[in-house]
Amino acid sequence: MKKIFTIVIFICLFIFSQDRLFGQGFDWQYSPRLPFETPTFFVGLNGNLAYYLHNGSIDFREIYKCCTFTQGTGFGSIFGINAEYWKTATIALGGSLSYMTIIGYFEADGEALPVYPTGLFYYKNEFSTKLSYITIEMDAKYRLFLTHFFAGVGIRLGYLVSNKSEFFEKIVSPPEARFNDGSQRRTIANGVISDIQPIFFTPKLNLGYDFNLGLGTYSSIFFSAGLPIVNITRDAQWLSWIFQLNIKVFKGW
Repeated sequence: MKKIFTIVIFICLFIFSQDRLFGQGFDWQYSPRLPFETPTFFVGLNGNLAYYLHNGSIDFREIYKCCTFTQGTGFGSIFGINAEYWKTATIALGGSLSYMTIIGYFEADGEALPVYPTGLFYYKNEFSTKLSYITIEMDAKYRLFLTHFFAGVGIRLGYLVSNKSEFFEKIVSPPEARFNDGSQRRTIANGVISDIQPIFFTPKLNLGYDFNLGLGTYSSIFFSAGLPIVNITRDAQWLSWIFQLNIKVFKGW
């Protein structure tokens, strides 16, 4: 019994010492001659590369309905400032203010049209978009098994500041067919889809690793997935998966 009690006391002391000395998972006490008080609040910068996978049912019109866009892809970026507060040695709460661009490229076959004397005229509609948002993100993360690996959840709330969309019509066949300007691809100036909502919202799942960069400084590199639960457009279904490679750098205060 005495042996078991001794082991329990040792484990408790070890856990408490880890919380006191190894906050954020890093031993910044390099030497008893160089004492360092481990900070709990950190600020820094973030930069992210994002891959967007779009799904929906977006009707495209030029006077009348031309087609429905259902799938699209695109790459974008997110960058800004962030902060992180370590509530304990294993749990951190974070937030960021960022500028996010959502890129999308869609294609949809148009209805075949009879053309004399060649038979049928086949064409394709294209939709290219770049949406820009100012976003606020809130995250929570948990160190896994007292290692530098972590898992976390978060939410992103964005406000639309820019909407640049272009529509095109491209001839598929016959190969000799041309528009009036002699090209096989024309811009559709009067094309429209459903209005873009001003507010963007998505929850996130995160998985990553913290790297020690020196006294009171570290970097988080992690992958995240934004879950599609809110439509980007007002009156049509347009949901987007967001897969990100995130890099954040923090300095303690």
